[in-house]
Parts: sequence; structure tokens; C-alpha cells
Amino acid sequence: VQALPLKTTVFKRPIRLESLRINYYRPRDPVLDASLKFLLPEYVITLKLEGPLSKPRHAFSSKPPLPQDDIFAVLLFG
Repeated sequence: VQALPLKTTVFKRPIRLESLRINYYRPRDPVLDASLKFLLPEYVITLKLEGPLSKPRHAFSSKPPLPQDDIFAVLLFG
């Protein structure tokens, strides 16, 4: 399953779904590969998700660069 790029809002914040792909391999769990961008006034925060749907790995990054704790604070509190 694959999704095309999409702009929407989550918790009143604009986001852009860059890519989303779910590959089904029987008998293993489906595998997720996704990239989302949170488009904030001062930052662009990227969330990458990959791995099995039952327990995907995630990684946050930002432009300009921020420490992980600051990325979480910006997403939660603006």
C-alpha cells in the first residue's frame, strides 16, 4: 500500500505526508516506511518511521537543527 503526498493538520498543526508505504510479506508482519514533516513557523520537523507495523522505529530531525528534547517541546507547546 502506498500513499501519495498529502497536506493536512494534526492537533491544529500543519503537516505534510511526504511518503507512506506498507509492504506485506507473509508470514512476517507488514513493514512500514513513512516520512512526515511538521511545518511550523520557525522550524520544519521531520518524523521518519520504518520497520514492522507492530513496533516501528522512529527518528525526529529538524531544520534548523535542535536537540531531541527541544524538538519534542516545539511539537507539544509550539
